[in-house]
Amino acid sequence: MSKSRCATSPKHRLRVIAALLLAVGGLLAAGPVSAATSAAVPAPARFLVGVGVASVVPTTATGPTHVGGYGDCRGCTAANGGTSAVRAGDTLDARAVYVAAADGKTADLVVTIPAEGMFAANDEAPDLGIDPLRTQIVAALTGTGRPVLALGNVVVSTTHCHACPTLVGIWGPTNPGYLRYVQAQAVLAAQDAQRSAVPATLRWATADLGYVDDVTVGQLNANEGWPLDGQLSVLQARAVADGRPLLTYADVPVHGNITKGPELPEMTSEYFGAADRWLAVHGQGAGVVAAGTLGDQTSPMQGDSVRLPAGPRGPDLPRSYDDIDRLGGLAAATAVQALDHHGHDVTDPTVGGAERQVPVPVTNPIVLGLLYEHTIDSQLGQPAVQSVTGVSPTDRSTAAPYAVANTIGVTFTVLRIGDVAVVSEPGEAFPHISLAIRRALSGAGAVFTVANAQDQLGYFYDPFAQVPTLYYSADHYTFNVGPTLGEENIQAATALAALLGFAVTPTVADPTGNDYTRFVLQGGVQTFVYPTGPRDGIEQPAGGAIRLPIELRASDARGNDYDGGLPTGPLGDRATGVPTVTVDGVPATVDPALAITTFDFPGPGDYTVRATLPGTPQTWTACAHVRSATDVTNTALYPAATGAHPLATQNLADGPGNGCPDAFPGQVPPSLPDTRAPALLVPLALAAVVGLGTRRRRLRPGPAKGGAHPTAAP
Repeated sequence: MSKSRCATSPKHRLRVIAALLLAVGGLLAAGPVSAATSAAVPAPARFLVGVGVASVVPTTATGPTHVGGYGDCRGCTAANGGTSAVRAGDTLDARAVYVAAADGKTADLVVTIPAEGMFAANDEAPDLGIDPLRTQIVAALTGTGRPVLALGNVVVSTTHCHACPTLVGIWGPTNPGYLRYVQAQAVLAAQDAQRSAVPATLRWATADLGYVDDVTVGQLNANEGWPLDGQLSVLQARAVADGRPLLTYADVPVHGNITKGPELPEMTSEYFGAADRWLAVHGQGAGVVAAGTLGDQTSPMQGDSVRLPAGPRGPDLPRSYDDIDRLGGLAAATAVQALDHHGHDVTDPTVGGAERQVPVPVTNPIVLGLLYEHTIDSQLGQPAVQSVTGVSPTDRSTAAPYAVANTIGVTFTVLRIGDVAVVSEPGEAFPHISLAIRRALSGAGAVFTVANAQDQLGYFYDPFAQVPTLYYSADHYTFNVGPTLGEENIQAATALAALLGFAVTPTVADPTGNDYTRFVLQGGVQTFVYPTGPRDGIEQPAGGAIRLPIELRASDARGNDYDGGLPTGPLGDRATGVPTVTVDGVPATVDPALAITTFDFPGPGDYTVRATLPGTPQTWTACAHVRSATDVTNTALYPAATGAHPLATQNLADGPGNGCPDAFPGQVPPSLPDTRAPALLVPLALAAVVGLGTRRRRLRPGPAKGGAHPTAAP
């Protein structure tokens, strides 16, 4: 009888170990390994997706329009009849995204319009306003042989830029001829979107852009120290036929008042248009960039009136023109990098929409006056109110169901596209409203909160924010209909999402997290690195370095520069010098007049950027993720008092490079080596060797823990 060879003999073990090491080497060479290799990855669902774009630049036929902004207005007053001029190289476009279920039964449509705002319905004529526009869109898209939609499947929003046309009065009466033209062009954009729809897959992602808002810097319309909603949400469609991007839809949580339009005799689409152009130039399909959370989310760059010195681009240009080009590039690059690094395929083919109209009491006499004084002026046949106050009344419809005495009818809408929820906010919701909506829609993969959607009712917030808004230097209270609109939005979104099949967790706005002492006692400093803009004239150095602009803004404690009932004399932080900035420890030269500088980064990579406010304990830490002169994103470490979006802290806990985190949580960018793969695979190899050396034991697959997650495609 022959002697059998032992399965665990030394020679056999050496051969097994060698084979395992070769296998590990092959796996490392092949790239990262998914933790869900044993689980079936759901295939992306298919949809019919299209995009349409139509110009809404005023024409000779429409006549000029007033610019919606604030302050003195060269381009807005009745004396000069408004303006039809648009910044050179810019445009004003209505943009529409059409998404239909593959079975042809249902479709959703989102439309974004470059305007300060637009009402649900207007007093001038029954065919003017968002609701009439939605009715016109549904009629135009019916009978085409393509999937149709109902009113509850259409969301129309405006970007609320303050250098765009006003369609809501305030800065000058609405031009009905121009508003009618805007609606006709929006219908054309919707028709083109439906007509161009092709089979496509969808992918969504979120990223943090809250560091662009007033986190610590104190200025008008910024309640620094209050929690922010920094979530940038993005949805991209790719054609099934060839994989090319068809469109990139994003909502950005930054108030569009960087260019102070009323100071200029021309209009611009602000950073929204700049982001649209960046996406198209960088091969991401048509850009459709809407406003995310707006209330209390102004940028330190807002109302930037500094004039640049004369140069090759011409004299007397506002610095804000550079600001909006660069911020548009920053927002667009962040959206694309989020998709690349931790995008989620939409695997659920569901498409649907639901809406309800809710009566909301108006308790603010200022808003009631603006609402009904338009009717008085109409009866008198002259702008009596505007001639006395200098403010044009609003022209929102005063007919039922839009207004009955001191109650207005407000429409709330939720769209469902797979596991993505699109939620309308009828104005400028404060962050705690949007954050509550996201908590409530717990069953959605991503929740897009779209500002100025279905209406423009100004700022709205929960009752706990009513009193503080009286003490901050802002117009939050002036343009607030009342204390219940925010909760109505939360509860309506929750109920409508449940009707559409989302799991929900009923909730209310959270009053905790507001730091009221920062307003009085603490100064602030913020900085971030921009990509270069297409027209800022920055020349790149020789030798591979990348020259980029660094934006820097700072403020003393308001106790030192604000007299809103506060004690006189110094109170709180007072800066003793110009803020300092370093990049990986290397000082950057700061121009105190322009609050911006350029810095030569050695090349692509991650860089730690720190700023300090001399004479105070205030500091700011951010990370610049530089890929090229036009492709830059940032991650910022928010002070704890601001209640940073969870993505911000996750970003900072993850990733290689100069002690600076990866741009997005959970993934290593393709351009960086995957240093985590060996840490995962080597222990697996050692465990296998140990198992081979133990008699009468077999390696068996154990029960799954925590569920399997599909790996993001590159």
